[in-house]
Amino acid sequence: RLFGKIDQDLDGALSAAGAPGGLEIARVLECLRRCAVEIHWLRDLLDAIRFDSDATKKLLDEYVDFKYALTGLEQPNLEDAKQKARHVKLRCVRIQLAACRHVLEHPDDVEQL
Repeated sequence: RLFGKIDQDLDGALSAAGAPGGLEIARVLECLRRCAVEIHWLRDLLDAIRFDSDATKKLLDEYVDFKYALTGLEQPNLEDAKQKARHVKLRCVRIQLAACRHVLEHPDDVEQL
């Protein structure tokens, strides 16, 4: 669920930033806020199962780069933001696969939840 929400919020922020009527900043910021919350939930969950915290640090760094492309300049850099969103989504897929592998290899970590 977390990965789906992150994906949905990334797409929502991009859509709002490139809206036909112009930048919908309130919607961009709302999507970014929700995305950040989901990433922090994901980090907490992965920390609870003793998963590699470096992977979630990289995810958060890539999210911050995405956020900057949308909100850190006078106007959003949509092409850069789209590329950054792809990086975040790819990182999510990598984390999801590695976390599944971790759970299979270390079931005791999950039982402690």
